[in-house]
Amino acid sequence: MSKAAGSFAFGFFAGAVLGAMGALVIAPMSGRRLRRELSREGRRLSQRVSDTAEELKDKTSDVCESAAEVASDAAQSLNRAAHSLAR
Repeated sequence: MSKAAGSFAFGFFAGAVLGAMGALVIAPMSGRRLRRELSREGRRLSQRVSDTAEELKDKTSDVCESAAEVASDAAQSLNRAAHSLAR
């Protein structure tokens, strides 16, 4: 994931948290209910962040594996070309 995409994802989640908290604080409800709602939203957000982190980890791993394969193929091609020129 690029730096810009990571910044966007962080901004998106931060905005979601602040928006949810703002909506809950402004909405008229009892303190107990507000705390319960904040707790529930916190758990939901935590799960979404965890899921996104896991997905990012998987995609990063896939990209690293692909890059390693490309580098290996390039090295083999260069090696063959060098041997061909040496003959």
